[in-house]
Amino acid sequence: MIQINNLTDNAIQSVSVNMPDGSTAAMTLYFRGTIQRWFFDFIHADFPNGGILGTGLCLHPNLFRNFINTFPFGLSCITASGQDPVSPEDFVNGNGTLYILDTQDVQSVETQFYTP
Repeated sequence: MIQINNLTDNAIQSVSVNMPDGSTAAMTLYFRGTIQRWFFDFIHADFPNGGILGTGLCLHPNLFRNFINTFPFGLSCITASGQDPVSPEDFVNGNGTLYILDTQDVQSVETQFYTP
């Protein structure tokens, strides 16, 4: 797992994400205060149509699970509270953490969470 550790409490922020294969992705996070929710765009060459836009950020072991047969990486959102990240400070106060998952991490999530 690669922690995305350059996040702030800015309501709109863009970060460059180093991927396990050495490539780079662009991620933009948007906090919408009226509904207390984070959204994100994730742009990478392996995505169909170049990326995903405007996706709600929630607590999940692999937010890219729908693409498991398309590319070999994932995105995990973990919170100390066990709740979705709902505050602008979630990524600076230690409550929320985002991770890029490599192939082994994706398989581990599948085994741990989705295998009966």
